[in-house]
Amino acid sequence: MAPSDSSPSSSYSDPIYDRLDVLAQAVRHRWYIYVTALLLIIFVALLIRRELNNRPDQVSAAAFSRASEGKDDAESLGRYKTLAEDEKADPYYRARAWIEVTQYRLDADDANAAKTAAQNAVTQAAATHDTEIKALSRLSLAAAEYQLGDFDDALNDYSSLAGSLGAREAALDLEANLGKARTLQSQGKLNDAAATLEPLLSRQDAGAEKQLDVARVLYWSIKRAMEPLPAIAPLSASPNAPPMIMRPAPAVAAPAGK
Repeated sequence: MAPSDSSPSSSYSDPIYDRLDVLAQAVRHRWYIYVTALLLIIFVALLIRRELNNRPDQVSAAAFSRASEGKDDAESLGRYKTLAEDEKADPYYRARAWIEVTQYRLDADDANAAKTAAQNAVTQAAATHDTEIKALSRLSLAAAEYQLGDFDDALNDYSSLAGSLGAREAALDLEANLGKARTLQSQGKLNDAAATLEPLLSRQDAGAEKQLDVARVLYWSIKRAMEPLPAIAPLSASPNAPPMIMRPAPAVAAPAGK
């Protein structure tokens, strides 16, 4: 009598082997179901991978990373500019790329191009919900305006950030206050500049030691500039001293033969 398909095909009595044998027979009879399920899993995995690769933020992040790895400044600048101008790229990374372009232009003393790049950064940052990138974009614009000598505009941008950022953006708040103080100093408003820096002298922000040192040096530099020059006492300090008389210059003898 032939054994049924559901019975073990071996006389081996190990229960684990018997179960595996039954499973193998089930797979053999319903192979198409398992093959279809496997193909479906592979298809879904490929679809998910494709969607992840096509996400603007992922693609833009990779492009930003490649730009930072340029072999020289010219190559990096070109890559940042390409990303910044890509309308399909994520606004966050476009804003970051424009900020990098701004810095390159500032380093090259091309303040007009720097301001244009910074304005583009502000525009792209406005399309995000990231407060840090918005503040960085505004600081970049203020720096470009300062280099151009547009002190009123720079002061407005620095002032809009100074004191308005939360604890998470403490370093950016320091930068805004430093920029505001420098701008006031350039405008000759030394009292206002010192008042802006004075609250920073007692701060102990971890990781911002260099910025705080700059603030202290700038503060005392401004304070020294505010000190009046010492009065110079007149030569005849005594009220009884005779008045000074302006004497004519001694006559010069005419050369012989004239």
